[in-house]
Formats: sequence, C-alpha cells, structure tokens
Amino acid sequence: MSTDVVCVGVMVADVLADGVDNGIFDRDITRVSMVKLATGGDAFNQAINISALGYNVKLCGKVGQDGVGTYLLAEGANHHIDMSSVKTTNEYPTSISIVLINKNGERNFIGNARGTNSSLCSNDIDISCFKGAKIVSLGSLYGSLSLDGEAAKYVLSHAKEVGCITVSDMMHADRHSLEDAKLCLPYIDYFLPNFEEASQLTGKKDLNEIADTLLSLGVKNVLIKLGRDGVFIKNSQLCTKVPAYLTEPIDTTGAGDAMVSGFISGLLDNCDIVDAAKRGCAAGSIAVRSIGATGGIHSKSQLLEITNPEQH
Repeated sequence: MSTDVVCVGVMVADVLADGVDNGIFDRDITRVSMVKLATGGDAFNQAINISALGYNVKLCGKVGQDGVGTYLLAEGANHHIDMSSVKTTNEYPTSISIVLINKNGERNFIGNARGTNSSLCSNDIDISCFKGAKIVSLGSLYGSLSLDGEAAKYVLSHAKEVGCITVSDMMHADRHSLEDAKLCLPYIDYFLPNFEEASQLTGKKDLNEIADTLLSLGVKNVLIKLGRDGVFIKNSQLCTKVPAYLTEPIDTTGAGDAMVSGFISGLLDNCDIVDAAKRGCAAGSIAVRSIGATGGIHSKSQLLEITNPEQH
C-alpha cells in the first residue's frame, strides 16, 4: 500500500480536563465536567486527521517502552496509521501533556520536560520511509528541543531528494532564532505558522513583512494561521486572505493541526493553494466543536459540506 503522507514529529498522550477556571490553585480539589485520556502532539494529530479524511498515512515519532507508549501505538493502529516507523526507547518515558480547558474553549498545557519528545532528534527519524510518499509533513519545527533548524534540514532535504512535497508547522518560536531557521526554510514548500509564531521568528508585526521575510529565505509558500480571522497566504505570484468558517469553540486543542491536515488533503486532491486553505479552515472549524485534538474530523465529506455546500 503506497503512502500518501508521512507525518514526522511530536506524539504525546493528552490528559484533558474541561471546565477549569483560574482558581484551580486556590482549592484542594477542583471538580470539572470531564477528564479524558487522548492522543496528541502535532504529528500524531495530523496523522489521525489525514487518515480520517481517507488517505494512507505513516507516522515517524518516538515513544517510551511503557504503558503510555503502548497506548499511543495501539491508538495509531486503531486509526489505520502505519506505526512501523515510530521508534521506542527505554531511556525516556512517553511524553504526556495535561491540557486545561477553560469555559471559552481556550487551553493551557502542562508537559513533562524529559519525555520522549524532548529527546526526539534526526537520528530517530526513518527517512527511508519517505520514498514513494507524496507529502512529508513536519509537525512541527521546534516541536522538540532537538528538532531545530539543522534537524529539520536533515528531514526536509531528504524528503525533497526523493520528490516529496514538504509541509511544516512550527512551535516555540521564542526558543530559537531566525538564523537557526534559515538552515531549513529553503526546503519547505508550504510553511504554516500561526501569527504569533511567525512574528516571533521574524521580528515583524505586519503580515506582508513576515511573509516577505520567510519567502526571501527560501520558503515557497507562506500560510499564516490567524485563528478566527482565517489564513493569510503569500507566494511569488499570490497574496490573499482566506476567511475562517466561524463557529463557537468548545475546545481549541488541535485546531492548528486540523487546519494543516485539511490543507494537506487539498494538496493531495490537486486543489490550488486557496482551495486547499479553505479545506484547512473548514477542518479547523470542525476541530474546535469537540473536546480533544482529533475528535471532530471523521470524513472528507465534512470538509466539502462546508467549502462546497451547494454540492452537498
């Protein structure tokens, strides 16, 4: 079975707590409406969503040889993801994030600093599995302390060598410099940071200036995620904004990953960049309507009902 997408990067177990308020540390115990164990991490979220949309997905990441790691491997298999390139280790415990969700659906994370994601590096990535894939998606640049510009260059340059389209999200721009990112940016076909990340990375506040900086450093297409304001797109031939499909959020966990997933589905179906971004915005709007990073997306028809309602 041929691989459509290889998702590379962060995979964690999420412990979701819904209904948390600012007084949580003022009480001995806080009763919330829900506590749930789920999968998470940018690469894993993308893989689950893309598989649900009907494509063949392989995941490259790292888990510990522990109960949580076993859970993540089983969940990936349950979602029809090829997990054969996920590395296991007994040196680190599987990464866990505690996700605190407030009444507005916004969330804060607590993560273990010495989990498997903190050690994920280029040596853990099975680059041999890129051959034959259509897209390699890095989820995300700086998602691990070791997934820096040099490691991302290693991953993305190998993907380009075997003819893959490359897609990258990003995290934690405040921890790294633009000088470091310069190493990998020329190997990114589609770069999808959010506004805060892109602004921190470039030192710019204006959308055009942010995009121009990234394009000048070799990125082929810049898509800046703007949350409720949609996505800003710029490349050598186009500059436009695609509006969001607004909805009342229940939980924004994984919304950015869903946007990337929907966008990738558009690329796989040979959509142009604007129509692919519309799919991304549709996926993001679906994701925020349910608790957890991947609970909302079940089929491609969901996206098309939003982007092409006259045909459904």
